[in-house]
Amino acid sequence: MQTAYAHSGLGLAYAGLGNYELALSEFQKSITLEPENAWVYFNRAVSYELMGKQDEALSDYATSLKKQHPPLNPHKRERAEAKRKTLRA
Repeated sequence: MQTAYAHSGLGLAYAGLGNYELALSEFQKSITLEPENAWVYFNRAVSYELMGKQDEALSDYATSLKKQHPPLNPHKRERAEAKRKTLRA
């Protein structure tokens, strides 16, 4: 689990620097190790959205709402639900 969190943290750092390709790679490594972690899907969705990849973002926001180990906190859940509505429009 700790390795998955480390990859997720790296993904967030790379995304914060605008290096989305490396961010996506780290998020994928985290998902491979911990496929039920909603937070990683949410963070990857944000990266996809910033890259202009709306379909991928929409898919990951939806997935983040389904995963439960750990689940999204109420704020992120609300944000993911809102993004699903706006990205579909």
